Amino acid sequence: MKQIINEVKVIFFDAGGVLFETFVKGDDRVRNLLKERGYPMQKIDFAIMKAKQNELPFITNWNE
Repeated sequence: MKQIINEVKVIFFDAGGVLFETFVKGDDRVRNLLKERGYPMQKIDFAIMKAKQNELPFITNWNE
């Protein structure tokens, strides 16, 4: 059990619009999260643009 605990790095709860309403929506939520994790805005905006071009219904992992 101890080994599993050491492997967990992030727990993400889908709270926005489910458990409570948030005023930050869609792209801005992704921008804020990635900016806080140290990603440059140019890369964030490029990634969001590419996701929209590929018509991804939603992001399922950090690589996307």
